[in-house]
Amino acid sequence: RRLRICAESKSTELDFDLDEAFERAMVYKNHALSRSCLVHLAVAIGCNAARKEQGAQLVQSVLDCRADLREKARYRNPNGTETEFEAIHIAAGIGCMPILEVLLKCAVYDQPSDPGASLESLRCAYVRTWASIIPPEGSDLPATPQNYQPIHDAAFGR
Repeated sequence: RRLRICAESKSTELDFDLDEAFERAMVYKNHALSRSCLVHLAVAIGCNAARKEQGAQLVQSVLDCRADLREKARYRNPNGTETEFEAIHIAAGIGCMPILEVLLKCAVYDQPSDPGASLESLRCAYVRTWASIIPPEGSDLPATPQNYQPIHDAAFGR
């Protein structure tokens, strides 16, 4: 499962494995990510594109290739814990509406089927995705499985 991306302004081709995990590939909230995947990079690059609609097309292309929307990224905190979060947290923190719309649209089709669930309830469930605090192995620090949601990223990023 690979994706080839061609840069518009240069004759550069980037070739990615959709399931590949990257270490220190980007910075988020002043932390180098200890783990991220292509969907996180696409969201970060797309949110910082001069034309947000093109950024949204990049994210849509990555998701159309079946990249895992629910893949977790991580960064290390000063106390040794790691914060684990999904791509929606990046888009919310930067405040990029076109990419948030793409993520919400794709999240509806990515969630386990609930025959009675409306599209709005599926979108709401995705928007309430929690970031978690993971303690180092062997540590007596507590895990915090429900630490913050994308709305908190939106407020923090402003």
